[in-house]
Amino acid sequence: MLLPTDLLGEWVLRRTLDDRRAGVQGIVTGTTTLTAVGADEVRWDEAGVMTFDGRATPVSRTLTVRRDDDHAWTVHFADGRVFHDWVWGTSVAHACAPDDYTGALDGDEQRWTVRWEARGPAKDYRLDSVLERHGTRQTESMARSSGTEAPRITLTEPVDLQDWVPGPGDVLTGDRIEGKRIGVLDLAGERLPDLEIEECVIDTLRGDGADFRGLRVHDSIIDTLDAPVLRASSSSWREVRVSGGRIGSGELYDSGLNGVEFVGMKFGFVNLRGSTLTDVVFRDCVIDELDIADAKLLRVSFEGSSIRDAEGSNTRIDHVDLRGADLDRVERLEGFRGATIGADQLYTLAPLLAAQAGYRVD
Repeated sequence: MLLPTDLLGEWVLRRTLDDRRAGVQGIVTGTTTLTAVGADEVRWDEAGVMTFDGRATPVSRTLTVRRDDDHAWTVHFADGRVFHDWVWGTSVAHACAPDDYTGALDGDEQRWTVRWEARGPAKDYRLDSVLERHGTRQTESMARSSGTEAPRITLTEPVDLQDWVPGPGDVLTGDRIEGKRIGVLDLAGERLPDLEIEECVIDTLRGDGADFRGLRVHDSIIDTLDAPVLRASSSSWREVRVSGGRIGSGELYDSGLNGVEFVGMKFGFVNLRGSTLTDVVFRDCVIDELDIADAKLLRVSFEGSSIRDAEGSNTRIDHVDLRGADLDRVERLEGFRGATIGADQLYTLAPLLAAQAGYRVD
């Protein structure tokens, strides 16, 4: 377990607020500084700007983390009240009736996360904080040098999960699966529109030929997604990591992907027409064809991924980074007009870009 003394120094802070009751989201960007003020005390200072409901407001707070005679650390508010125990990688609670607050701290000495959920008669919101040391990620360094912003991933692995072994017929249309750890979730061929999966860890999800229209996957980790045919139009993916598997033909048009990581995936043809991708990472993936016509892409990167074909018109591109992608075998990149490429890639892509612009190279 990491202790407060392991995290001393200045951190880049990004916090997202999802107020589910009000249906609005906010962002805090700034710095967090942990400073030792004694052998048994660490001051935790935060300062930044909160953008919420279209308004920007300076925010700050100070916490104190103290070690007691039993060598246990506890987080305190500035006025001395106890906030919560310092625990790592598991859930922690803050008593504040009539509301319930549950949180989790996790990560390492280069990147750590803090998550809080509040539920009560007048509250239903979630706070996700990501804290990173300056200059720890190559993609962020590249982004700063070019003005292209890196994706902002705030996923925290779910904790305190209940083991569940679903049997045939256990999952029905419109069901909500929440807080489960599942070995194999085999839904191939099922008709399950409007299915919800929230705060789950799934080793293998089999979805070949299933009807997943309106699917919602939030705050979850899927180790392997096996879907030669994935039918999930108008779906919602928020704070999700898919760590392997394949999608042969994916129908994801009119969908929303926010804070999603695809790692080591094999994609055949993926239809993302009319979809919105915000803070999405494709890492070490193989992508044959992407259709992104009428889609909106904001802070999307393709680190170590190979792309063969990306087509589409009326695509809105902002802070899309292709510099980490393997484009040696690309045949078409029309859908990525406005994306950032590297100087070394420009030489490789020159004939293709000239042809797309209508020039003939002799």
